[in-house]
Formats: sequence, C-alpha cells, structure tokens
Amino acid sequence: MSKKWKIFERIVAAIHHAESRGAKVVWNDSINGRQFDVTVRFKYGMYNYLTVIECKDQSAPIPIERVESFVTKSSDAKANKAIMVSSSGYQSGCLETAKSHDIELYELKEIYELTKEDLSVKFTPCINIYHVQLSTLENEKKILLPDQRNRLHYVLNNTVFKLGKKNFTLLNLIDKELLKLIPKANDKERSHKFQTSKDCTVFVPLIEKEVNLKEISFKYKIAPAVIVKGRSLDPFLLDQFGKKFSYNDVLNKIEKPFYLENLDLGFDNELEVGKYYYNPKIDFYYYCEKIEKESAQVYIVESFQHGRLIQMHGSIDMKYAKELMVVKDKKVLRRLEKHLIKLKR
Repeated sequence: MSKKWKIFERIVAAIHHAESRGAKVVWNDSINGRQFDVTVRFKYGMYNYLTVIECKDQSAPIPIERVESFVTKSSDAKANKAIMVSSSGYQSGCLETAKSHDIELYELKEIYELTKEDLSVKFTPCINIYHVQLSTLENEKKILLPDQRNRLHYVLNNTVFKLGKKNFTLLNLIDKELLKLIPKANDKERSHKFQTSKDCTVFVPLIEKEVNLKEISFKYKIAPAVIVKGRSLDPFLLDQFGKKFSYNDVLNKIEKPFYLENLDLGFDNELEVGKYYYNPKIDFYYYCEKIEKESAQVYIVESFQHGRLIQMHGSIDMKYAKELMVVKDKKVLRRLEKHLIKLKR
C-alpha cells in the first residue's frame, strides 16, 4: 500500500473520528476475514451499530462494478451503514445503485484557496518538474522518485555520479536539459527523457538502491511560483500548514470543509519507547527514546527542508502524539534505523 493511499484513508478515518464522538474508529479493520479501510462502531441503548467505509484514491471516477461489489461486501459484514469515499467522483449509474442499496457516496478532495495575502504576492512563472523516473539497465526496470517536493529536491540534490572526471548530481543533469526545454514550455504538461552515458552507476538515497542508470525521464510545465528570499521554512511545509479538504456527500449534496491541521491522523496511536513514528502533516519521521509524564524524548530521524536532510534530538508534548502514526513498513524501518545509527554517533 503506497504512502499516498494510506494518507487518504487516514484522513477519511480522522474525519469520522472527529465527527463520531464517543464511537470507536478503526483504520484497516477486518470483519470475518474481509478487510475494510475504516470501521466505526458505537452503542446506543442496548444496540450496537457498525459503519463500514471503503476508500478509493485513484485518478479515474469509480465504476459501477466497484459500488455493486461494496454492496455485497458491506451486507456480508452486517453493517448498519456503508460509505464509499472517492477522490475522483463516480461513473454513470453509481448514484442510482447507491440509492437503491442505501450506500452513501462521498468525495474527498483537496481545496486550493488563495487568501488576500496570497493574491498580493507577486507570482513568477517557473518551470516545474515532477514524475521523475530512472530507467536502469537491469530488465528495463523504472524507478519512480518520490513526488513530494521536499523529498524529490533532496533525492535530486544527493544522487551523485561521475561523468568523466567530474561529479554531477541528478539535479545538475536535469537543469541542463531544462535549458533546452524552456523555449517550448507552457502551462500544458509535457514529457521529456534523455540518455545518460554508459556504465553510469549511482546510489539513489531514500530509494536506498544502487542502479546502473540508462535513461532519465520527467514531466514538466510552467507554473506560477513565489521566490522566497532569506531564511524561511521549506515551501512544502508552508503549503502543508494551510491544507484544506472538502468532504462532499454526493447524494445529499452536502459539503463540509476540514483543515488538515485540525485532524488527528494518529487518533488510535499511543507512543511507545523504541518505536518509529510518522507525522504525515509535515512529513517527519521520529524515534521515541524515552517517555516522561507530559513529554517524550525523541529523535527526528528524517525530515527535509531546501533539499537537505534535517535531524535533531529533543522533546515533544504528549498531546501531539495523536498526530503521529506508528511505522510498520519494514523497508522504511530499515532506512530509519540506518539514519538513527548515524545520528547517535
């Protein structure tokens, strides 16, 4: 399960946790051997109620077959209410099927708003690159670099290799290609790829792989940007702090806004010594070293600003534990353990 997919599910779970006070909200639950992205359970009088939620974070609208399948799945679980959440809407026929089987349909989308302060800032057109892929000599395999701007900047700046007698970064190579692309760049998405020299072996940080590089490809377009002067937070973090979502009841046409900063994405979390945690709001990874009465001693083992890896040791108030998610991915844990060993030296 990708990080992007998990965060989408956690946002949905956190919204229902915030709205369903007193209810037990479980992320990635199992009922009779079948997985549900989110479940909500509560008791009213002598009766127990169950809501099951299916999340679909994909680029295309949900087809009617997915809704029909969820009808059967939720019925088998004997759910009192069933909710499907999409990031890209629903195809024709889904609404009628949902109505006839009492399935609630929602859309969760990020809202991009410009305040008066934003509008007063002078925007500069800049060329934006994303979806960067490395093609290797091994079985024509492609490696997609992280798409979060803070992580992508770090990887591009720290993937170093030799061409002749000189050392280059991946960012150096892409910048040279961009000089050729500027004349034809506009606000429409374009793709570009270029070959590297033979016998080009590089170690890719965060991906934690050494690869024989054959080709580099990326997408690009012109986008408005603000030039930040002086010392400041990474623009990625500034964007995260104001992130807002729309949770739209499609059938009843009721829309409700939620700010990311007000959602406890780690609502089911309890800090434990010796475990690693992730804060999806700011893309920081932590290691819990010691727990005191109202605070925890932690290492920030992985965070990125301005293309650099930022690490430190300090304490956090226990009230912020609900913003953290425990890390279970073995590949990520191995990477974080390496960071922590170097940090403690």
